[in-house]
Amino acid sequence: MNLDWYWRRLSRMSLGEMGVRAQTGLRQAAWRSGAGGPALRDGSLLPGLRRSRTGLPPRCAEAAASAASALILYADGILAGDWPVFSVERQGVPAEPDWFLDPLTGLRAPQETYCFAVPHRRREIVGDLKHVWEPSRHQAAVTLATAWWITGEARYAEAAARQLTSWWRENPYLRGIHWTSGIELGLRLLSWIWIRALLSGWPGCAGLFEENPAFLDQLYGHQKYLASFPSPESSSNNHLLAELAGLAAAAAAFPWFVESEAWAREARERLCREIERQTAPDGLNVEQASEYHRFVLELLWSTGLAAELAGAGFGAGYWRVAGRMSAALRDSLDGRGREPRYGDTDGGRGLAFDPPATDPVAALLGAAAQVFGGSPRPPGSIFEAVVAAVDLRRPGAMPECQGLSTVFATSGHVFLRAGTGAEEIWVHCDCGPLGYLSIAAHGHADALSLEMRVGGVDILADPGTYLYHADPPWRRYFKSTLAHNTLTVDNCDQADYGGGFLWLSRADCVMEELELSPSAPLLVCQARHDGYRRLADPAIHHRRTALDPATRVVLIEDWLEAKAAHAVALAFHLGPAMRLELDGATAALTWHEPEGSGSAILNLPAALDWTAHRGEQDPPLGWYSRHYGHREPITTLIGRGTLLPGTRLSTRVSINVA
Repeated sequence: MNLDWYWRRLSRMSLGEMGVRAQTGLRQAAWRSGAGGPALRDGSLLPGLRRSRTGLPPRCAEAAASAASALILYADGILAGDWPVFSVERQGVPAEPDWFLDPLTGLRAPQETYCFAVPHRRREIVGDLKHVWEPSRHQAAVTLATAWWITGEARYAEAAARQLTSWWRENPYLRGIHWTSGIELGLRLLSWIWIRALLSGWPGCAGLFEENPAFLDQLYGHQKYLASFPSPESSSNNHLLAELAGLAAAAAAFPWFVESEAWAREARERLCREIERQTAPDGLNVEQASEYHRFVLELLWSTGLAAELAGAGFGAGYWRVAGRMSAALRDSLDGRGREPRYGDTDGGRGLAFDPPATDPVAALLGAAAQVFGGSPRPPGSIFEAVVAAVDLRRPGAMPECQGLSTVFATSGHVFLRAGTGAEEIWVHCDCGPLGYLSIAAHGHADALSLEMRVGGVDILADPGTYLYHADPPWRRYFKSTLAHNTLTVDNCDQADYGGGFLWLSRADCVMEELELSPSAPLLVCQARHDGYRRLADPAIHHRRTALDPATRVVLIEDWLEAKAAHAVALAFHLGPAMRLELDGATAALTWHEPEGSGSAILNLPAALDWTAHRGEQDPPLGWYSRHYGHREPITTLIGRGTLLPGTRLSTRVSINVA
């Protein structure tokens, strides 16, 4: 047990939260005697015929042929034992997988231990949690059920049934690693709802679900757990949304228990409050992590559509939030439809009807056009076909496009754009807060960082996340200020790092100048942050980023407001495709990609000493993570020196496209 970490974590809680957690601990201790036994007690099951309120037409007639073919190919791979999870291509996976195996370490997480006694933060005991938990979200079984929905071939339905039956047998109530986290239970419930809906025309469906005592016990146990142990205060981020979503949707889809009506009502009401709380007025998710914006939006779709099928649809306010989030996603993309990269990314999905290779952003925006635009269109993905089958219409819920360059004033993200296609210059300026709630769990120390893309190719890149639990030094690096395209002062992060998902202080940003008019000679974003106010000589970092559309030049200026000189390190992380020639303070970049070729000259501040770093491990420097669990070398330019108050460091990026 890391007592230092627990003390730091305790310091970020209110007295009220401490009391709630103490009461939760007592309740968890009292529940130990029921672990491994039946969750469903006599009198909890309502009498009468049990039928699910969800069900889709038995064929996906409107699915695009290419999307259906890709889904079937992926489902056939699962049947053959090929099961990709994050960076690991699992092969030879049996029809009934080992639900406790971490393929990275070879460890098996505890299976029989009382769930609240599992030391889930100890990698040497449980392995890499993400790799253990992910298969048990049962999204592979959703894929198999979708394949049955498309083809009607029983082998897919039978394979999904084997997976579920195996999991229910191997994971009795409150036993093992898969009962330790509420978000996992919430996501499982959503998967079960959609598997039941997709298989509604399969002859074995009722026997797998409503007539199956094992399913009834698991269903009741999951809902009872979520109703009893919601994520409290400083942890009430996307985890709480997933918990409430699973409980609200399951209680509506399977209203078979004495508590179902109350569970559905309370979870639904709180979910509607929470999505308003966790969505900024400008439409971005408040966690300051771009992939979590998409994850939460997928959760809203998954839950809202399931509720529609159950005849308990959410009101206009719920869908206005989903529309606002969809518009924010649309307005943040580059010309190739790529999202910005900021904060944590872990590959989590709120719904997964399509194979991993399908662009989830395009699918979400296609569904949004269907539902919020009010006019049907041919589906480009299986998800869009599911939306069409539900036949939901909420016209007007999605705001109109802001224009070429956009600002998310509440969230602090600015996008400067010039040109189109292969010539588009896209600059993302991160002027947002560190993260959400007192621990800012998924935020990175990236205030005033920027990303720059040309024709969708990363010139200056956000390195990403890599891992969560497995390797603390790597986790710290990817969250650090030095791992972002911004200024590090006195070798300190902009905020005090407490470990893993814990920040002990934060940097607050203030916008100082903004010019986004298409007719302006320069598009400008200027802001400051106070993350270095805790230094012996407090310092304020200012950055001005200006894009000249006519000359295709980006000018970046950094300066400090302080009393004395400070040691600084200015970092620029080049995209994976960049080739570099560094001569003193001049960096010549070239790239040749399918999206386009080009070159750029970085005239770096001559007052700093510039060095190039690539794939260094001790300490980590010069790395990029495309997705969770993956890392590859990139070139990182570091300029070190001393900066006097008010002195400006000017970086000029001149861009040419072949």
